[in-house]
Amino acid sequence: MEDKKLYCTECGYKFVPRSKHKRCPYCGKEGSLIKAPTSQDIIDEVAFEDSERLVKENFK
Repeated sequence: MEDKKLYCTECGYKFVPRSKHKRCPYCGKEGSLIKAPTSQDIIDEVAFEDSERLVKENFK
C-alpha cells in the first residue's frame, strides 16, 4: 500500500504527513498543500485525455 503524500503547490515539497498540516513544513505557505498524485492517478488522467481526443477526432 502506498503512503499518502502531500504536495506543496508553492515550493514542490512532497512529504508523508504525521499529523494534520495546514501549511507546508518546508516553505511555510499556508493553504498550498494538496494530495500528491500517484502513478495510477497520472496514468488514468492521460488515458482519459487520450480517449476524449480520439472520440473528438473520429466522431465530429
